Amino acid sequence: MSTEAGFTELLEESNSIRIYKLWYQMFLVTLISSIICHSIGSLVLFIRLRSHHYAKWLALVLQLAGFITPVFLGTITNLLIASILVFSNRHDIPFLGLISIGLAQTFCIVSIEFLKIMQTL
Repeated sequence: MSTEAGFTELLEESNSIRIYKLWYQMFLVTLISSIICHSIGSLVLFIRLRSHHYAKWLALVLQLAGFITPVFLGTITNLLIASILVFSNRHDIPFLGLISIGLAQTFCIVSIEFLKIMQTL
């Protein structure tokens, strides 16, 4: 009897493993989509400011912001979302749902950064 209970416990995934799987998938989608969006923006910025001596390096700063923001903020928010999904027993959402969560986070990050730029104009 005790070997059966031990075997079934090994087969079941713990909550921390479920949280990690959801977090990792959402984090990768957020990171990749943010890097793609900021790459497009930095390419446009570099093309528009290529003749300026110092301002053309702003494209590099924009690209770094596109990588650093999801690494720090995306890690925390994706962990919170994954924890809420696991503890509410909704951890079996399809991958398309995870993609939409990651893209929504990227949209929020890009819109907040755009609004910060608009304040300086």
